[in-house]
Amino acid sequence: MADSGKARIYRELIPDRSSLLLLIGIVAGIWRAWQKGIAGRPEWSYWQQLATQSWQDVAGADTAIFGYLPGFALLVKPFFLLGPLGLPIFLLLNALCAAGIVIMLRRHFRLGGEDAHPALLLMTAIALFLGLQNNQVVIPSMFLTMVGYFYIMSHSWRGVVALALAVLIKTLPATLFLLLTLIGRLRLAIATGLILGLLSLSLTAISEGWSVSFDAHLGFLEQVSAQNPNRALTDAQEPRSLSDNTSLSAAVVQLAPALGDTLPRILNLAIFLGSLALACYLSFASSRRLDNAPMVLALWLSWTIMAAPFGRYYYLVFLLPAWWALWPKEPANGYAPLLLGALWFVALLPLASRSGSIFLVIVIGTFVVCAWHVCRDLREAGPKKVSN
Repeated sequence: MADSGKARIYRELIPDRSSLLLLIGIVAGIWRAWQKGIAGRPEWSYWQQLATQSWQDVAGADTAIFGYLPGFALLVKPFFLLGPLGLPIFLLLNALCAAGIVIMLRRHFRLGGEDAHPALLLMTAIALFLGLQNNQVVIPSMFLTMVGYFYIMSHSWRGVVALALAVLIKTLPATLFLLLTLIGRLRLAIATGLILGLLSLSLTAISEGWSVSFDAHLGFLEQVSAQNPNRALTDAQEPRSLSDNTSLSAAVVQLAPALGDTLPRILNLAIFLGSLALACYLSFASSRRLDNAPMVLALWLSWTIMAAPFGRYYYLVFLLPAWWALWPKEPANGYAPLLLGALWFVALLPLASRSGSIFLVIVIGTFVVCAWHVCRDLREAGPKKVSN
């Protein structure tokens, strides 16, 4: 039974030879992460600070570590208590989560049993490599986000725990609480928030006491807002992170020398509120269509990365559901040569995502196409009631 289970998982991960691209991307990312980790860089040094120092000393408003809930610190401490074994175990967990992402993508975003095109597999392999190579935690967070969302969509309480852990590891998926509310999963969204709060408060208290835990959580929003690029316009204070911030918000803020302070502030607010309103409307309109759940998740994740005030190239991992859902289905006679060339070009774009402009093109383009796709589906199919 165990052997058949392992074989089934292997077939889901690598059903054909072209899928070896995924394995190559994961292995290459882990190997690069190992090289950087034994040198203590880049994120591995941050996790070591969290594991060996007080949260308040490491994660203040003016430090390089921000956007992580205080309870996350206790999650990384065991890796450093294990000594030399800590890094390989961390890398193994990251690799397993990367494999889990691939399996989830195959289950929910390539319906009908058709094989994924090699260009899509290459694009996915590149994104996984980028997410793994710096010892970051976006891969585990993304995997738990997908698991949590689809369990919650089937009214399973297991999804509540998975999504709470995803947000504890990386706060980006917290925007899904609003999505779950819009699509009629209010009780599960509230339960997820409560479990997340309890987990983070308790984990911080275990290592530093309840007083420090409450203080750290009360100061969390200040810690994040201190790095918001709009502070350069509102407070005349440039956040420490602005120099390597590749978000849309930071790009607009950097137009201030040419446009003045007022117009970029209005533009940033309009982009945020307008895209949020569109995502909310499309999500609510799709709330009665269970078959549209994967695309709605793809839409929301792409909005999250576009609207986040801080951007990094490895956030592309959160766009993988959109890419798999949007990738054109191969016709019986194969792709036309022009389309095929365009798909291979798109597949290679993530390689250049360290460029802020390329990163923004990928993120904005993904969100726009997701929104158009959901609009088209709603017009063509109309609402379908979800069976309980």
